[in-house]
Amino acid sequence: MQHPPPSPGQGSALSLLLAGFLLAVATLHLAMFAGGRRKAGDLAFSFLAIFAALRVALIGGLFDELFPGLPSEHRRLDGVPVFLLLPTFLYFLRALFPEESDARAARIISVLSGAALVVSLTLPTAAARLASPVYIPVVLAGVGISVAALGRAARARRSAVRQARTGTLLFGFLLILDLSGATLRAGPAKTFLAVAWVAVFAACSAALGRRMQDSYEEAREASRALARHNEELEALVENRTRELREANEILRRMAETDGLTGIANRRRFEAALAEELRRAVRTGTTLSLGMFDVDHFKAYNDTYGHLEGDECLKKVAGILASHARRPGDLAARYGGEEFALLLPDTDPAGARARVESAAAEIRNLGIPHESSPFRVVTISAGVASAPGGRGDLVLSADQALYAAKASGRDSVRQADA
Repeated sequence: MQHPPPSPGQGSALSLLLAGFLLAVATLHLAMFAGGRRKAGDLAFSFLAIFAALRVALIGGLFDELFPGLPSEHRRLDGVPVFLLLPTFLYFLRALFPEESDARAARIISVLSGAALVVSLTLPTAAARLASPVYIPVVLAGVGISVAALGRAARARRSAVRQARTGTLLFGFLLILDLSGATLRAGPAKTFLAVAWVAVFAACSAALGRRMQDSYEEAREASRALARHNEELEALVENRTRELREANEILRRMAETDGLTGIANRRRFEAALAEELRRAVRTGTTLSLGMFDVDHFKAYNDTYGHLEGDECLKKVAGILASHARRPGDLAARYGGEEFALLLPDTDPAGARARVESAAAEIRNLGIPHESSPFRVVTISAGVASAPGGRGDLVLSADQALYAAKASGRDSVRQADA
């Protein structure tokens, strides 16, 4: 690898230009790596460019031109880039194709390269010269494992394999040519070798650029896929939320509905009563309530059985529900055979008329009741009104109902306003 000092100015201008270009690019990629803009490929590429720049400078005799007073032993520097280029190149490929690269083989190559570098820098010059031909099989092995890794990358349909394979073969050829003593011959051979190292760098740059471009495309596609997934997830969450609201509404209705008759239960009635009382106080309107009790219902159950008793209650509930015509009106099962009809914004006369109409309709159903003196199912009812929401409406309606039952049943009584 050692070469005689070139004549002044021989190749130095070209070497300076090529080495400066490589160092500038290396600095750029180091800055990008330090700034966190890209991945490890930048770091490996930067070191590859630095070592290539050093080799180009040594091949062109740039150090001899710049430091003519240095002893010839400084040409041992040839070993620094030559023996470090291979492990750096393998590191670069591993950064581009991490899944396909053989990390264990790369580490072995790195150890052998380090040993060759130590030999070239520490042993006498005559012995150090043997390191170059001995290192050629190591280069062949390194190129072999690189080509094998690129074959796996090609089968995995990775991008930039063609550019990387071109760079690998050119790299191996030039490194073996360099180790074989091509730089010992002055003239065009040195110029070719210097330019060729820049060509290797260009091939590696193309591979890195293609991989980065594809990485950006993959990242954009992943971002779009994530956005689509988020939209689907949001739609799914919205659907599930709607289903949950619907399920909660069903549960709420079930919790507020009498299981036998299908009308409101006492819980719903008490909530509606409290709400309507507040509204009556706020608006100054009259809230009315009708309380109903099926006459002689225990005797009806004893005579016809509980199943017929349930059917009788369903029919009574259906009639009362049909009289809850306006928004705010509510028919509810108060308990057992007792029912309630809540009538917001209804004066005493209107409330009595509504209750009497419901009682008459129940009587007209003609449901047989042999244990009743009326021979059919009848209703006793009490009506009460609370102008402005004042007074105990339930107590007043219940007392009126008691008066109706005490008077012989099948009647409607109204509490004093």
